[in-house]
Amino acid sequence: ALAARAAAHGFEHYEISNHARPGRRSRHNLNYWRRGEYLAAGPGAAGFLGDLRYTNVKPLARYCALAEGGRLPVGEHEILTQRQALGERLILGLRTADGVPAAWLDERAAGEAALARRLDDWRARGLLLAAGDRARLSEEGFLLSDALFVELL
Repeated sequence: ALAARAAAHGFEHYEISNHARPGRRSRHNLNYWRRGEYLAAGPGAAGFLGDLRYTNVKPLARYCALAEGGRLPVGEHEILTQRQALGERLILGLRTADGVPAAWLDERAAGEAALARRLDDWRARGLLLAAGDRARLSEEGFLLSDALFVELL
């Protein structure tokens, strides 16, 4: 209902939780959905570079002590595996109306017959749409996305 009303008023549903007028999409949010890199600046801040996700230490005094001592104030970090990175690319990309290259779904489902059947089921139910060499969720797929994404992890 909301998506239909927004569309009637000139807004496009460009991401699961966002609508915008054409040409007015949030570049900040799109950077996240496209797995763009960002630096952590300040205590407790999060950063993402390549397949490295990290957070800075939270206590200000510790952050300052590390920085003043010439050390990076990184508290925790995680390096994503190839499979984790693919799952993340799929989930983040499918959050958007632009979707993902269909080949990414094929790559994720390779050797996993159960997942391949689920993807076929989503297509048959109209939840996952083909658009040239890309795949994207339908409006109904957006609404059910959390349940769908669990299967892609």
